[in-house]
Amino acid sequence: MAEPLRSYTSFMVAFAEPARSRRARMRRCAALRPGDALMLEARDGGVVVVGHDGADLGVIPPAHGWVAASIAEGDTLACSVAAIEVNRWPVKRAVRIELRIDVLADGSVLGRAAQWSVTSVTRGVEVAADVGGMALRAAADAPAAAGRGAKFAALWTGRTIAAPAVNVVYRGVDGLAEIAVRKPARAVRRLVLWIVGLGFAAFALVLAILILLHTLPRRT
Repeated sequence: MAEPLRSYTSFMVAFAEPARSRRARMRRCAALRPGDALMLEARDGGVVVVGHDGADLGVIPPAHGWVAASIAEGDTLACSVAAIEVNRWPVKRAVRIELRIDVLADGSVLGRAAQWSVTSVTRGVEVAADVGGMALRAAADAPAAAGRGAKFAALWTGRTIAAPAVNVVYRGVDGLAEIAVRKPARAVRRLVLWIVGLGFAAFALVLAILILLHTLPRRT
């Protein structure tokens, strides 16, 4: 179930009906347990009926007319048993049932607008946190990727000429990751400089590999 916006307490009273029918309903109510979900249904005259498994059990007292008003405004309500008092003699029957009523969504235009605003801001913060986390993880993983690139270049060319240049890149990216974690304000300027530097370094590395491959003797 969704997290409620607000929660209130109320209680259920018996229908205005003959005593025999009222006692039968209270015996049925004795089987309820705290936490059981109940249904609320607004009927004519502002009466709110409490039901369970398709059976009417009782009504919300007139003093708690805010429940009927909330339903009339279009609020989404969830009702459950908060506490129940059972009399076991001479016949097992419920004598008092306390209710918990949760407001899951506002039905008024103003309430829906406020709820949409809160949800949008919360979602925006979550997205920003996710993007920031991915950026920091990428910065932390960059040194390892650069190291793997150096090993691959050395194995591919059969020489270690590229290793010193990639080592410089490795140390630089490692320093950048530390700056991004500890000093985010300076990370943007450093990031631009390092992107330009890494571009030139990558170009020089590729050029050196091509020259080296061109100078290697061909195998017959």
